[in-house]
Amino acid sequence: SRVHASRRVFEVIKAAGITTPVIHHIAFDSSAVRDEIVIKTGSWVGGLLVDGLGDGALIEAPHEDLDFLRTTSFGLLQGSRMRNTKTEY
Repeated sequence: SRVHASRRVFEVIKAAGITTPVIHHIAFDSSAVRDEIVIKTGSWVGGLLVDGLGDGALIEAPHEDLDFLRTTSFGLLQGSRMRNTKTEY
């Protein structure tokens, strides 16, 4: 699965001593509805961020407005305790 593959990538990164920040990029096609974007992003990226695997998220959904994508990504960061308050972003 996507999550397990990502965990393996992070194992390789850690073993190699790489300290570069990692931003998770998740792309959706035009058929994805808002609920699908929120749920899939939370399940695919949220769990990794909660475990300390990654430093941020980039959600790509060209058919959605920027405010929705921004709110969703910052909500994900806040929910995974990557950010505590909205003033940090």
